[in-house]
Amino acid sequence: MTHLPDLRSSVSDALLDIASSVFRVITITVKLRKWPFIGGLAVKLLEIGTHQLRQYEEGGAPIDLKNSITNLRRAVAITDDSNEHLYRTACLSSLAVILHHRFERQGDVADLHESIHYNQRAIALALDDDPEKPNYFNNLGLCQHTRFLLFGQASDLQSSIKNVQKAISMIGTDSPSLPVCLSGLASILHSRFVHSGALSDLEDAITYQRRVIMFPNDEYYAHTPTDLSNLASSLLDRFMRLGDLRDIDESISLNERALQLAEPGHPDRSCLLSNLASSQLRRFERLSHVADLENAILNFKDATEIVHDESQDKPTYFSHLAVSLLARFKVSGDLGDLQQSLSNSEAAAALAGNDHPDQPMFISNHARGLYARFERLDDLEDLAGCISNLQRAADLTTDGHIVQISVLSDLGIAQQRRFQRLGALLDLESSISNLQHAIQLVDNQHPDKSVFLTSLGKSFGLRFERGSDLADLTASIASFKSASKSQAAYPTYALSAARQWAESAQRTGDLPAALEAYRTALEVLPKVAWIGLDSPSRQEWLRKEKAEALGCLAATCAIQLGRLGEAVELLDSGRSVFWQQVSSFRSDLESLREEKMELATQLEDLARKLDIGSFSGPLTSSIGGPSREETGRERRQLVIMWESLLDQVRQLSGFEHFLKPMPYHQLCQAASGGQVMIVNTSELAVDALIFNDTDAIRHIPLPEVDIEILSELSRDVVLKRPSNGSKAQQQSYITRYLKPALRNIWVCILLPLFTQLQILPDHTDVLPRRRVWWYLTGPLAFIPIHAAGPGMGVSRFVTSSYLTTLRSLLEARKKYEHLCMQATALRLIAISQPDTPGERPLPRTTSEVESIIQMFRSVGCNDVLHLDGGDATVSRVSVALETCSWAHIACHGWQHASQSMNSAFSLHDGKLELGQIACKKLPASQFAFLSACQAASGLKDLPGEAMHLAAALQFSGFSSVVATMWSISDDDAPRVAADIYQYLLRNGLRKADPSEAATALNLAVTHLREDPNVTLDRWAPFVHFGI
Repeated sequence: MTHLPDLRSSVSDALLDIASSVFRVITITVKLRKWPFIGGLAVKLLEIGTHQLRQYEEGGAPIDLKNSITNLRRAVAITDDSNEHLYRTACLSSLAVILHHRFERQGDVADLHESIHYNQRAIALALDDDPEKPNYFNNLGLCQHTRFLLFGQASDLQSSIKNVQKAISMIGTDSPSLPVCLSGLASILHSRFVHSGALSDLEDAITYQRRVIMFPNDEYYAHTPTDLSNLASSLLDRFMRLGDLRDIDESISLNERALQLAEPGHPDRSCLLSNLASSQLRRFERLSHVADLENAILNFKDATEIVHDESQDKPTYFSHLAVSLLARFKVSGDLGDLQQSLSNSEAAAALAGNDHPDQPMFISNHARGLYARFERLDDLEDLAGCISNLQRAADLTTDGHIVQISVLSDLGIAQQRRFQRLGALLDLESSISNLQHAIQLVDNQHPDKSVFLTSLGKSFGLRFERGSDLADLTASIASFKSASKSQAAYPTYALSAARQWAESAQRTGDLPAALEAYRTALEVLPKVAWIGLDSPSRQEWLRKEKAEALGCLAATCAIQLGRLGEAVELLDSGRSVFWQQVSSFRSDLESLREEKMELATQLEDLARKLDIGSFSGPLTSSIGGPSREETGRERRQLVIMWESLLDQVRQLSGFEHFLKPMPYHQLCQAASGGQVMIVNTSELAVDALIFNDTDAIRHIPLPEVDIEILSELSRDVVLKRPSNGSKAQQQSYITRYLKPALRNIWVCILLPLFTQLQILPDHTDVLPRRRVWWYLTGPLAFIPIHAAGPGMGVSRFVTSSYLTTLRSLLEARKKYEHLCMQATALRLIAISQPDTPGERPLPRTTSEVESIIQMFRSVGCNDVLHLDGGDATVSRVSVALETCSWAHIACHGWQHASQSMNSAFSLHDGKLELGQIACKKLPASQFAFLSACQAASGLKDLPGEAMHLAAALQFSGFSSVVATMWSISDDDAPRVAADIYQYLLRNGLRKADPSEAATALNLAVTHLREDPNVTLDRWAPFVHFGI
């Protein structure tokens, strides 16, 4: 059950809003009216009764409410229709208001019917010029709205709108009653939106509610927390319909303001807490910020603890708390949360009883918990309980009931699941019927319709598997397609539907349809891992959705159709999504500036602001700074503005593909001077695509590769590597894990490639002239493919580099060519950390760097900055990077296992983190040698995202980077570095060329391998990225 649980404001919440509006009308009436002496007893009783109601509102003592009604009944009794109408109508109206108020608090429907009766008598008696007559119409309309909420009679809804609109038409724009009447009309229109789904009603409600909160406070009217909360609830509903994050952000902000106005002890505080929690929970469901979920749970708990036992809201708050605890269970897997959820949802249903208007929602939410427990514990009794509860909830609803749609869809999903477990065809037929009914009832613009369609597609697919009726297969694929293409669907829903569409089409052999589905999925993917989120959230979404695997499947499908260029495009769009998103903020806008200067300027301004926060960790509050809420809201608003401007740019002639994924004819230019060798691994096939910047793509199938074996070998290479192990442990690792992995890759991948491409080894002392950029996917990302092969292996066939994306390599090439044209002087920064506090000493780093500096000075480079030991602080190194062209960093490196932005170089006074580096724009940077451990490790569960220090330096501007895949020996880095720089500087400083770094590394590692004491695991981790 993936669609959103029902968290609508309860009927009793709405009644509270109405009662508040009615009470404020009578308060204003009493303040305005100048009572003459005649009729003094009735007036006195009226004033006493009204005062007692206010006392009840402030203190909550039931005796005050009882006395208020008694006195007003006495006032009505001593007047009759022959009395002066002024007093008679006032007493009737006041009694109607207070009876309505008691109904709201205690739930006796007789009070409501009596209230409507007295309101109608007051209107009938009032003269046309009675200044209070508009208020009588307003009160009657609000009471009729209350009755509609209870019994669902459309005539009550229409009459309520008519009467409140009549009241508004009778009063002036300066009337103190106007904001109360507008607030009441907004509540009624909101109800009609819920009932009919007409978005225009919701928009009108929001307009009126905004007008209400703009009225100034005075002696007759003061804003209440309810005014803010009503607008917040309407904005929440609009967010649920349209998905605009600005609405949910504002909803939370308004609810927080409302809560600030309602201090502890305020009678509406429990309702306000619940409304705030509902908005926080909805935002969690959209953005996956766990802080929102935790805050929602705390606020729901507070609401349940302070609500009065006799309140009709009590079961609602228990049910909402159950929903939030269930959401946390799905995140954490903690069975304690699930059990608490079930206890609270069961309590909600028990407290409410079948006569409660929200009972179907309470039962449905309890059923969801049972379904979750079945999925976790596989107890069929839970699934049976889920279905029986949902059937009971369905029996309590009729067409048009606000929760009927979700009940039917949940029932259909549960029946589908029971069919999968027990195979009873009746369950599957019922599933299809209930899901179809839900789809018929739901509005096309509702985001959940995508979920219902996806579930229906799955049920049709199951029936096809049972009966082989092609009509079921067609219906299944059509449902998935419709779900994925829905403009109203949340991105996560659309992505799930597109995946299932692709898989179904692929299984049936409809490859063109499967390719369309994969392309749809890849287009949606950046909206799921949305750039408006903080960096940990984006990475978590990419991890959940297995972004690179999606691109690999899409590429396999395109390859099978012979669309090789499209395969490259799809693969590249699903790879390094994180880096590609942020790179859009650093794009060259020169061509746009020539066409539309104003648009280019606006984009540049937004890009600058967004780039700063693109690498932030989890949003947190800082003392004296903006709150987490404010920071997150501001970023989301900026991204929405950015996306709106992009849409405007793409309307211009010639800019239709502005900042969209590059087509193949541009991507292939990255291979200038060599070849790109893609090895695409998916669960369907393993293929190689080889191309350069001029020739056609060559496809080489690799059928001998067993993806499961390859995945296991890759895991062993990563997970079985000993950390600071003994020589015996290291040798065991090499023999048992590293060599078998490399042998498998050589036999199944590299040898077939080199054979078919007729690439022969060079057995002379001359280094191979053929340059290859390895584009490895999936399990291959963590295996040093350049180390495979007998003897000197790959290093005798080709000079190897690695790349993150073709686009990043292309950008690196363009940047270096631009720098070459400027002919800027080389400036070296060299960092050495021989004794970093808290870390193992690295005594050879100082001599390593001093030797390198001497090489540079010997060829005439005097612009050298050496930061050694205590001089190499985070601040000084960070600043130095901004002006250097070459950088050598010799220190401890550290790859964070889960939060990649915290990966870092360990310096004298702290860590220079990946996020800090990536934030930089380094216009002069060319080449970096990272003489540090794990600088190119990456995250094991995000193989295609290149979340490591080397990628961060490349993103910030370095066109060529040498780094290490895992920890290295202290003795090896100085030797490799010396050979690299000696090669790069062989022709003097002016001819030092970073594009030769890969060749230099190949030479350096070849020399290192000549030492018999240097084992495979010591020389294999050195790798090159870039030009």
